[in-house]
Amino acid sequence: HLSIGPPARRVEEMTALIEAGVLDVIGPGLRVEVAEGRCTALSPLVPGSARQVDAVVEARLPAITLRRTGDRLLRHLLDTGQCTAHRIRTRTSQPFDSDGLAVTERPFRLIDVAGAPHPHRYAFGVPTEAVHWVTAAGIR
Repeated sequence: HLSIGPPARRVEEMTALIEAGVLDVIGPGLRVEVAEGRCTALSPLVPGSARQVDAVVEARLPAITLRRTGDRLLRHLLDTGQCTAHRIRTRTSQPFDSDGLAVTERPFRLIDVAGAPHPHRYAFGVPTEAVHWVTAAGIR
């Protein structure tokens, strides 16, 4: 569900809520302003999107980020240099840190801070999205 969307049943449920007037989709870049005990939700990118609301449901996934991971295993591997972020070469001398987990091409071995692949550690799925897109689809 993380990289390819929710199950069809959830999409149908959300559509029903929208059609019933219970749910409004505001748009990207959500801002919520609070005044006099009421919330106004709006998207600065969607003209006319402002809605006064009693409740806000933020239904988006946070960015996939290795440095802020809450996963204890990934945190330990990162803190001890046993894994690193995938770096993307640029035209300048400075590479771009994608903040996704660095892995080799197939068979997706974990790369450590020195750039060496581990012979027995593999990673697949959402943490490697910076390297291989839509990897969660393969897990299903």
